[in-house]
Formats: sequence, structure tokens, C-alpha cells
Amino acid sequence: MQLLSLTIITLFIPFVNAFRHPKILTQDRRLDSSQVKQACDPNEYILWVNTTVPDNFPLPFSEDLSTYLYAPDCASRYESADTWFVSWAADDLLYSGFTDGTVGNISSSSGAVHPNTNTTTGHAIIMGSNPLNLTIISPGVFTSNTGPYAGRYPSANLHYNGVWYQSTYGLSENDAPCQNWCVQGPLISFRYTVDQGHTWYDYNLHPKNDTDNLFNQSSYNRQKIKYGALHFVDFGKNQQWSPDGYVYLIGHGSNSSFPASLNTSFPIESWNEGDQIYLCRVWPSIQTINDFDQFEFWNGITYIPGKDGLDKAQPLFTFPNKTGTVTAPYIPALEKYLMVISTATYPGVLSMVKEFDIYILESNHIEGPWSLVEYLNKFGPEAYFPIIPTKFIGQSHDIKVLPDGSSLWPFYLEYSANFAYHTSNPNPPHSGYGFLTGIILGCGSRGQTYAEYARHLPDRFRLVAIADSRPSVRHKVQQLYSLDDQHVYDDWH
Repeated sequence: MQLLSLTIITLFIPFVNAFRHPKILTQDRRLDSSQVKQACDPNEYILWVNTTVPDNFPLPFSEDLSTYLYAPDCASRYESADTWFVSWAADDLLYSGFTDGTVGNISSSSGAVHPNTNTTTGHAIIMGSNPLNLTIISPGVFTSNTGPYAGRYPSANLHYNGVWYQSTYGLSENDAPCQNWCVQGPLISFRYTVDQGHTWYDYNLHPKNDTDNLFNQSSYNRQKIKYGALHFVDFGKNQQWSPDGYVYLIGHGSNSSFPASLNTSFPIESWNEGDQIYLCRVWPSIQTINDFDQFEFWNGITYIPGKDGLDKAQPLFTFPNKTGTVTAPYIPALEKYLMVISTATYPGVLSMVKEFDIYILESNHIEGPWSLVEYLNKFGPEAYFPIIPTKFIGQSHDIKVLPDGSSLWPFYLEYSANFAYHTSNPNPPHSGYGFLTGIILGCGSRGQTYAEYARHLPDRFRLVAIADSRPSVRHKVQQLYSLDDQHVYDDWH
């Protein structure tokens, strides 16, 4: 993957043979100060081309936040690798794993053709305070065995109190209908280093069988798992905004009660496709991070430790065949959590080699309830592993209050893109394999933010109708923008 600076976004490149294999689609594109000023011109912000929400979307619209406007050229991309999930450490640096590509002259590959193969994960240190002009170095790679899986990929990544933790998870069936790692395997183990990534310890270097992993889960014979590719909730620099000292982890999962995806004989739970989102937490230390009994799993009401907790774990929400890679930062300026999810645009056959969607949720609490901020169809058009790093989020003083009382708030999205869906017209522009970061303006009162832009930029936007289930909102907007009755609707269909 590569890193890009747009609203911080991370993009993927296509897999070749049995694993994601880097192809350099475009060269490194980091912006200097003068280029940033020109590329990030506020007059260039535009709306995403397609924000149509699927008919079966299970969550309500947010009444507090909306997104998003972005500047197409306000973006940088770094390195020819993916799987970037950064952690903001006490030393003000960002730490991340990476794989299936190179950082400098350090190469890593986490996929293999057959099980019981040694593969590697890379480690990177990211320096700089300008997300559009960062420096990335790698202290090296770590080798472990895939065990019963054909791939062993990095996921949860945390640098806390001088210790750097990373987890890995298994992947299988690269030749199944989705065409790219169609069976999501379990979280295998956490490894850690206390010397900035030069030496690592991993208690499970070679899983012996399908249940030889941290939570004793099995994806054998296409069994579904709840906790596989987990990611730490981002509580800022050295976890400074954690409400209770725990670290929280979220990930997409599934169970066997859901119907098969379109044109398949079984429901797919792949690295970027599932049915549900699950949550757990643990007290962060070298002693606890690989102890199943120390983990507490959310059951919809409270947290329950150990195997009993895993068995009783309930999802934050369910969206059959349309969850996927998920990350979440806490935003102090908003006093909210954001959740960013990438998933297949077309679930089922060929789902992992076609376009991907990204959607953004918000909540006052990590346990929910969650609501939809925006749904971005065919973003990238194949963007995956999205994150919003707290190091680059807008603070309270960055929020611009508009005349109607709504607001605009800047943040960066990082992602990887287009590892398999080859296109000469990436959208957003500059999307490609590597670490991509870009600026986005979002949040504030949903339709009213867009409407305010229409009032102030009539040559670019025009409000032609209002659709809202709340009579008070319909009346306010109709009066404010002089809309005829025939352009006022009480639903979105």
C-alpha cells in the first residue's frame, strides 16, 4: 500500500498469483509547501460523485455530522506497499506495519501459494507533521510461518508507553469465487518490540493447526469467525484520550446464519467483506496482549472476559455481505467516534477484484448506537484499508462555523487503492497502490452544510429539493431556500 494525504486514505494494488503483489502504478507524489498551498485551494473542494445509500443499509443518517468535500489534487502518496494502520506514539512519530511491497530498500510479502510457508511483515516509522510531506523509513521485516493458512497479514498496530505491538491474521482460498483471499482467518497472535522494531517477539511463530491462535477460532471448512483482522481504536498520541486506560479493538466478522452472497454457494467472509462489526478491549501490556482471558468482548450490554465473552459476543451492527476493513478514531473536537469501513461494491463473485465502497459512521460512544455520515460509492474506485489518523485531524480551532450554524471541519483520510481494479482514471485522482493521504472537509449539519455551499457558491451548487423525514427540517430548509412544495419530500425514494 501507499500513503496519501487527502483525508488520510490508504490504497491497495492488485494481487498477483496467490497474494497482493505490488505494482507501481504511479510514482511517489509528496507535496512541498508551495505545492500544498496550490493543491489544497479551498475553492477547489468538490462533492463525491456518488453518495447513494444502499436500500438495505441498516443504520439511520446522522443528525449531527455530514461529509464530504475534498480537493482532488490535495493528496500525496508514499511507498509501494500497503496495509498501513498507523499509531501515534509518545515520541510524536507514527508507527505502522506494511506488506506486499517495499519501503526504501526493505521488501515484505505476507502471502504464499501453499500453507506452512514462511512469510514476512514489514515495519515502518513515519516522520513529519505535514501529512502531505512525510518521511518514511523501515527498520526491517519479521518472518513467521503461515501455519494452516496461505497468508499471514498484519493488522492491529499500537505504539504505547515505548512498546510497539502488532497482530497478524490468517487468510485462505485465494482462488475461490471472490478471487482474492476469500476466507478470512482468525487473529493469530500479537508480537511486540521494545527497541523500535529492530527485534521482535511473537509467541506463535508457527500455528500448528486451525485453532492454534489467540482466541482459538477456526475458519476451517469456511467456518465464520468474529475476530480476525482487528484494529486498535485510535485515541490519539500514546492513547491520551482513552476513557479508561483500556485499548479497544474493532474488526469485521460474520457467522453462518447469513445467506450466501450473490452467485455463490456460501456467504463470503474475506479480508474486505463480511456481515458484522465486533468490538473487544484489553489492558495494554506485554503480559496481557497474548492472554485470551485478559480480553473482554462486547455482548451488546457489557464486556465479558475470555472464552465465555467470545461465545456471547454480539456485533455493533449487521449489514450482510457489506462490512469489511474497519478503523475508528476518537475526535475530541467533536466529542465523537468516527468509524470508517471499506467493502465490496458488488458482493460475491469477483468481489475482491472489482470496485470498493467506503462509508463513514459516527457515535458518541464506541459501543454505539452508530449512524451514517456518508456513503461513498466506488471510491478509488477500489480503495481499501481506510484510516483517519488522529495526528492530522482538525482541532477545535480549525472548525469553521457557517452562517446557518452548521460547520465545516477538516481531516485527512489515508488508504490504499486499485491493487486489482486497474484504471487509467483513478478517482479521487492520484489513488493507487501505496500510502495515500488527502484532505477532506466534512461534518456539520448534514444537508444544511451542502445547502450553505449552494448559497455561497451558486455557480457551483444549486439546491433544488429537500428530502427529510423530519417536518421541522423540511419547513426550515424550504423557507430558507424558497423551494416550491413539489420539491419537498418526506423520504429519499
